[in-house]
Amino acid sequence: MVEESPTNGPIKGVLKKKYGFEGAWKPCFCEFSSGELKIHSGLEDSPVETTIKITPSTVIHIVRDTLPTRFTIELENDKIYMFSTENSQDTNLWVHNLRSETYNGERLSMDDFNIISVLGKGKYGKVMLCEKKGTGEKVAIKSVKKKQIQKSQNFKAILSERNNLMRTNFPFIVRIKFAFQTSTKFYIGMEYIPGGELYHILYNHDINFSDCKLYLAEIALSLQYLHSRGIVYRDLKLENIMIAADGHIKLVDFGLSKDLSISNETSTFCGTIHYVAPELILQRPYSYQIDWWAFGIIACEILFGECPFYDANMTVEMEKILKEPPNFPEDGDDVTKDFISKFLIKRPSKRAKLEDMIKHPFWDDLDFNKVLEKGYKPEFMPKINDVKENFDKEFTDCPAIDSFCSPVNDSKLDISGFSFSEDEEEEIMPSSILTLDFIDPQI
Repeated sequence: MVEESPTNGPIKGVLKKKYGFEGAWKPCFCEFSSGELKIHSGLEDSPVETTIKITPSTVIHIVRDTLPTRFTIELENDKIYMFSTENSQDTNLWVHNLRSETYNGERLSMDDFNIISVLGKGKYGKVMLCEKKGTGEKVAIKSVKKKQIQKSQNFKAILSERNNLMRTNFPFIVRIKFAFQTSTKFYIGMEYIPGGELYHILYNHDINFSDCKLYLAEIALSLQYLHSRGIVYRDLKLENIMIAADGHIKLVDFGLSKDLSISNETSTFCGTIHYVAPELILQRPYSYQIDWWAFGIIACEILFGECPFYDANMTVEMEKILKEPPNFPEDGDDVTKDFISKFLIKRPSKRAKLEDMIKHPFWDDLDFNKVLEKGYKPEFMPKINDVKENFDKEFTDCPAIDSFCSPVNDSKLDISGFSFSEDEEEEIMPSSILTLDFIDPQI
């Protein structure tokens, strides 16, 4: 169980610590900040019993082939501390953060990359297509201005995005490759996905029903995986679904994602109005069900080409979301309309999720294990003659530069342990959640 908090330190949560060579494992609250790991004698309210200073000489190992997963911290005086976590993803998250203080080499910076193009822009920064000098590897680098975060007081967003991406390893979710920061910006490097947004693909191409159904299955599996990891996505929309070179989808942009592994509900209003669930509009506490509402909206857009509650007047649209049934095309088939409707139930407790709908006739004979293994080949394959041709010219025509901005004098935005590179870290191991328990092999 892991919680990130940029105001108090980059990572904290409950670990199990081994006491003595053959001693018992005992739960203890741990927090890592500014190069120090503080170990409490019990849970969060208990006193700190040990403080470990992490230095370049500290050796941190992942113990392989153990359940639960474990890691060790070996100090210069040969003293060894052993900890266990609930799963391999949490182990890697702790190890990444702890090892960030032991790395004594040159950090990555934008000087290590050639900027090819701007791929997108947002409230806090932009995404750039870059090429690593020396290797030619293409990556997408998201830069976020610290001054914009300071103005919004949304200090936790960038660390949540970085940590939640590090905790995921799934075929239909973008993979994080590195992260670093300067006095002015945070940078997150991710795999480059050349096919562009699903929004533009649906607008410019006729996608057959089989491909549409496959996209929805891959999206649904991704949501189920995220929820299994304690993450609510909160920003599912066509613009955040990319098409990879192999034709399969990738979820991107985890700037609004929220870790619910400690608290099962949150109340922050977020997301795009067309996709927001009724409980968000009513400002009630919400949980994973908001992602399944957005999935229903996405399904309607992909299959019918329209948003079921759309109105040019935002207030009217919110009223429709709260009070009216979804508006489907008259010629839409009943099976598909029934499928979508189950995800658009106003009451969250009654709303469908994938495990409720796995045997719905909409899926027909689709084998979800085969979907997970990318056993189905999409008919639509993106054309990639130019690395930026599948992205909006509004962005690709922008100057390909890492723009200057003034430094920020705020200690909360100098996050210890933020930087890492997959080249210097252990490979993030696939989670056991890749084998989804609710999937019947006979389906």
